[in-house]
Amino acid sequence: MIVSSDSPFASDVLAVVVLAVRMPSESGVVEIRTGELGRWLGLSASYVACEVLPVLRRSGVVSVEKAVGEYGQDDGLACRVLPFWAAQGVAGHPLALATKELATLLRLLRP
Repeated sequence: MIVSSDSPFASDVLAVVVLAVRMPSESGVVEIRTGELGRWLGLSASYVACEVLPVLRRSGVVSVEKAVGEYGQDDGLACRVLPFWAAQGVAGHPLALATKELATLLRLLRP
């Protein structure tokens, strides 16, 4: 595993990779529900909404637009992983990874 599960940034790194794996090449926008992202990460939807998404927003790595749920929580998300999106179509760019390469990276990062 590349990122220690004890790291305070482990869930953030995994979230970025999960979003990049699901990123469509046409728009670069991943539409995902908070609960689904939580299941990918092995975390609760509330933890993702309260702890992971704010860090991702502040980092500037992921642009996140949200659909607000019944209780004001982030429910539906439209996310774009900006560095991966910028690398699309740039030959030789280290982040211009194919989906299968991103899936391999995700497997390496998971605990």
